[in-house]
Amino acid sequence: MRRPPPIKSRMVLPFIGVLMLALAAGCVPGRMVYTSGPYRGTIVDAETKKPLAGAVVLAIWFRETIVLVAAHGPAVDYHDSLEVLADSGGEFVVPQKTHATPFGKIREPDFVVYYPGYAPYPSLKAQPQGGDVDIAYERKAFSFRLSRLISREERVGLADLPVSSRVPETRIPNLLGLVNKERLDLGLQPIGMPKEQAK
Repeated sequence: MRRPPPIKSRMVLPFIGVLMLALAAGCVPGRMVYTSGPYRGTIVDAETKKPLAGAVVLAIWFRETIVLVAAHGPAVDYHDSLEVLADSGGEFVVPQKTHATPFGKIREPDFVVYYPGYAPYPSLKAQPQGGDVDIAYERKAFSFRLSRLISREERVGLADLPVSSRVPETRIPNLLGLVNKERLDLGLQPIGMPKEQAK
């Protein structure tokens, strides 16, 4: 008659099985707590250098989780976001935030900058670009320079919400308001708002 394994072995084997399932699902333990910021900066017209008072800055934090069964790198999902407005001098501050997660890691925030009538950041008509972005992250200081859109065609082409649908609309009231202001000026249907509220 086969004897059962020792109690210690019977406890370890199920634990290993659960751990393997968690790893296969991408549940790789993280550092638990991540701190980011504060981030400071300015938002100006790229040509005139005039400050764009009231421009919105949206910081979006994503969680990166290693998925062992995936062939295309880590899984990335929305974690948190915060929007702030530029003051009369075009200056803004995204305050320091602490993020907690039991799995994966929290990346540095992605930034979205928007002002009606201008190319949003990120886009080809907004700065910084390339290596300047890396320097800005290192210094936690950004100088966003947005180009004015001249033609209606340009404005219509950039009139959609410049942010992933994974960011809840409840987290972006200011961004949504400015985008809809631009859309109404162009005679377009507002986003995320009943038609009667646009009248």
